[in-house]
Amino acid sequence: MKVEIRADDSVHIEGYVNVCERESRPVATPYGKVNEVIAEGTFQRAVDSADEVGLMVDHERLIGSTKTGLELSEDAIGLRAELDTSDEEVVEAAKAGKIKGWSFGFRKAVDSLEQRAEKLPLRRITELVLDEVSLIINKNPCYSATSVEVRADGDIDVEQRAYVETTVEVTDRTTTTAYDDGSVYTRKVHNENVVEETSGVIDYTEFDNRLAALRRV
Repeated sequence: MKVEIRADDSVHIEGYVNVCERESRPVATPYGKVNEVIAEGTFQRAVDSADEVGLMVDHERLIGSTKTGLELSEDAIGLRAELDTSDEEVVEAAKAGKIKGWSFGFRKAVDSLEQRAEKLPLRRITELVLDEVSLIINKNPCYSATSVEVRADGDIDVEQRAYVETTVEVTDRTTTTAYDDGSVYTRKVHNENVVEETSGVIDYTEFDNRLAALRRV
């Protein structure tokens, strides 16, 4: 997870909510305790079919959605989220390094269960309805944000799954400098310490092609 604290007291956060095709640690499900795999493509279909996916803190407080700046997409690794927020609790947690990871809430899972001799059963999910993703700040992601709620009639209300980030990179600011020779230098700083430096060359090809096209008109 990358967390960038902006000068306007907002934060930019990006990272993976969950990884596809990777067996989870034991989680609570309608089948009891199992290991779980989210099949490749499941998240993208869920995002594409959802009218709106909420952005929450600890599954308790709504602070945004895919209609207000939350970007969700599935790539070769898994479900990726990117957002900007000025929510006071999130900003303060980011400054203190207290954002623990992500979680997501879903329902109507289409799945199959594989019984295994010396391991927990393996649940494979191929379809789901994605209701929300959460930034985990105050809860313990391993337990509080991994649950299943079942109504008295046996129907599933919502399941929640946590993804704990092993590395959280926090930067106070990013400075990019472009030079006349076309080179560009980027520096990321946290607590006045440089955490990343990159350099490269600006590619003006697309700009030059458009300019040439305009001159021909």
